[in-house]
Amino acid sequence: MKTCNWFKAGSLLLLGFAGLVLVGSAQAAFITPSDVTPGWSRGGSGTTYQAWDVFTSTTNNTPDVANNNPNGTAEVSETAGVAFVTGGGNIYAMAGNPSFSVQVPNSPAVDTSSILLQLQTIGSEVIFPSVLINGAGPSQTAEISRISIPAGPPGTFADQVETWFLFEGVTAAAGINITFGGPPHLSLAAVSVDTSTVPEPSTALLVMLGLTGLAFSGSKKA
Repeated sequence: MKTCNWFKAGSLLLLGFAGLVLVGSAQAAFITPSDVTPGWSRGGSGTTYQAWDVFTSTTNNTPDVANNNPNGTAEVSETAGVAFVTGGGNIYAMAGNPSFSVQVPNSPAVDTSSILLQLQTIGSEVIFPSVLINGAGPSQTAEISRISIPAGPPGTFADQVETWFLFEGVTAAAGINITFGGPPHLSLAAVSVDTSTVPEPSTALLVMLGLTGLAFSGSKKA
């Protein structure tokens, strides 16, 4: 797991003609699902949680921080082929527009899910309209934190940004496909994905009608 040593080997940024400069990254200060959706408890029934803080490849990175998903193992990949892994374990694109994919297995029995995606980037930032799950955009998003960290020559800094994206009512029976991208000099430092199953509306309605019927039957007998 990454530490709060700003100057450890981390993301690589190209600053003009200065060449490649090392910058560090702090451990992500991500939120928990209950911070945005009361009652959504991480680790509760019907939830999954997977998180990455160190990437060892540009493709097929399995979670290194948390891997709590009974449906299988999630993976993070850079799909445009324009990035490389830095010494500090970030995925960095010096040139070209990087694209990322996060594949999260989901139960075939689950029709819809709520999903909380969190990203930590350094340098260039993710393009918000590119953040999609199974082709749909988020219902809510907010910045968690933004700090300037040393980026090489004295007086040079880069933004380290953490952002969350909440997706609700996602059709995910076939699995969860998260995609996002950005401009050159984007360094992906950390990712986390929480999911929570949501009862199908028809199922919830049937349960409610059933309980109403039982209550009505009980009152007649009384």
